[in-house]
Amino acid sequence: MGMIKAKREHVEARTRAVIQAIITSTPWAEHLDGVAAIPRMDRRELFRWVFDDLEGLEGEDWLGILETGVIETMGCLGRDFCDDPATIAAIISFVGRHPDMTIVE
Repeated sequence: MGMIKAKREHVEARTRAVIQAIITSTPWAEHLDGVAAIPRMDRRELFRWVFDDLEGLEGEDWLGILETGVIETMGCLGRDFCDDPATIAAIISFVGRHPDMTIVE
């Protein structure tokens, strides 16, 4: 994989949209109280549909990185996972630390 560049505003908007899709979904409502205790790969499977819906969009080569950041952050925050600035910043920080990713202003 070569270096992927994405504008910060686009990463923020996509992150917010993904979080909104997750926290308004039936799987989120059904697993809200125990989401942090669900094994990482099982959490990924519960919410894979969000990322599958975005797959193939031009210029979205970094969605796998975003998916991992979202799933990891969800595991850390549990029921506090939401679209607030701190959660979005944590996910963007995760994405930005990936060795194949550069977030540009």
